[in-house]
Amino acid sequence: EKIVERLSLLSVKFENKPVPLSAVHYCHMLAAYYEKRKATGSLVLNTPQDYVSRYIDYYYQLDYYYRKALEALPHNSEIPILPALLSAKEKLDMDYATITNKINVEWSRCLLEKDGFDSITLPRQYDFYSKYRDESVKQVVIICDALRYEVATELMQELGKEKHMASLEAGLALLPTETK
Repeated sequence: EKIVERLSLLSVKFENKPVPLSAVHYCHMLAAYYEKRKATGSLVLNTPQDYVSRYIDYYYQLDYYYRKALEALPHNSEIPILPALLSAKEKLDMDYATITNKINVEWSRCLLEKDGFDSITLPRQYDFYSKYRDESVKQVVIICDALRYEVATELMQELGKEKHMASLEAGLALLPTETK
């Protein structure tokens, strides 16, 4: 938390200096990722529903800050600490791969041990229109195959900034799915 606070202060200090600001912004995203990573807690949960709930409430933030760090990585050779930033990116990549692999292994183990997808209490894809279609109001529905949940949360926040009401709810797609 202290590192994130310090980086926020540095970003104000360098707001008119794009080269150091890009490095500070990248470090800020790294720090935010590691702050979330440190608070992840146990990866061994009791039910598939617990994994879904934990992802919706928390794990998606790891994906979000990882993506934001990658987007913020400066590629300007004028940055004297660029080799250190690239080294930090390699460590970030390894950490992200490790944590997501552990979550996936535990999720798969839990699915095999429990009732699989039948134990997950999420709306099913095939019930979507009967549950959400409301002809009395103007609605816009975005259906996107393979849209990452963390990207959807960011999209929802952007849509909600205006006068529009935006909401996001997870659902369970028909399995197996295949994207050509």
